Amino acid sequence: MRVTALIINYHTEAFLPALIKVLEQESCIKEILIGDNGSSCGAAALQALSPKVRVHAFSENLGFGAAVNACVQQDVQTLYTLLLNPDTLPVPGFADRLLETALKTGALITAPRCYLDAERRFRLPPFNGYEPGDSGPPEQPAEVLAHARAWTAFHENHWAQQSAFEETFVSGACMMLHTAHSFFDGGQVFDPRFFMYFEDADLCLRARQAGCRIVTEPAAEVTHFWDQSPRSSKGSYMAAAQQQFFDKYPDYGPHFFMPALSIPDAEALYGVSCTDAGELSAGQLFRAEDARAGDYFELGINAIFIPFAQAVMTDSSFRLPDGFAEKLPQGSCFFRIRSPQSKIRAFWTSTKR
Repeated sequence: MRVTALIINYHTEAFLPALIKVLEQESCIKEILIGDNGSSCGAAALQALSPKVRVHAFSENLGFGAAVNACVQQDVQTLYTLLLNPDTLPVPGFADRLLETALKTGALITAPRCYLDAERRFRLPPFNGYEPGDSGPPEQPAEVLAHARAWTAFHENHWAQQSAFEETFVSGACMMLHTAHSFFDGGQVFDPRFFMYFEDADLCLRARQAGCRIVTEPAAEVTHFWDQSPRSSKGSYMAAAQQQFFDKYPDYGPHFFMPALSIPDAEALYGVSCTDAGELSAGQLFRAEDARAGDYFELGINAIFIPFAQAVMTDSSFRLPDGFAEKLPQGSCFFRIRSPQSKIRAFWTSTKR
């Protein structure tokens, strides 16, 4: 059983050599197909990355979903397609594990669990899915806290699994797709109306509605450096895609909201003061006197920590891994140390410039 690995490139070729080096060693991968929506180096340089590489160069940026569709329709001849973002770095053996699970479970979509950093210390959260009904975000402090604790339980359940398990939504950053399945009639994987963002949420929702299985294989691990493509107009694309999604599914709302929470309100909920850690720097150290091995060091994009990336601490302090801060997007971020019993021991805000 052979697989086509498919990568859509848009000025992210700096990440490709490390990714392709891993893909070359995966026994199930027949070829590595690069759909080039735009590169600084040109198709010939991409082709030269590996004898296994084949390039489908587009004359313009079609968008992520449309480029995937074109490659699957015109180039993929295998039963399965392994779709990867350029800014991913898999652990060797991941593709064989994904394929084995896909064959065993009959899943339409099979995904790995993901980390944020190359050392695989920060565990990325599960995909925040969408469900019928839209009650709006919680507003009262007790409701906000209950909502945050429900998210924490959702995150921890995802990482507690030891064998393949079903999920309702998974990230398009890395997924093994059974593209020969009748669901993908004519090779259309994504709804091309989504130029970028939310095409994976739409795919998973359509798959669920069709009764197809979506499975995560915990033995397959991938680092997703996250948000490394060029930033021009990214926010507007995401906002437009979100509106498209809710226009298509007007009766659906997010499983978890990200309610606005001021730092004073967060301090009141957590029972600890927020410390300003200043500008984020390489190797920055965070410490709490009552922290201990087995506590969690967590990174959030908001004060309510929905979502968060999580590392397990080995002592009372945590130092950011080398190169970690440089890969985070610009703006405000939040850190905390939390016990397994959800006691917040310390809480910081910082800024990435």
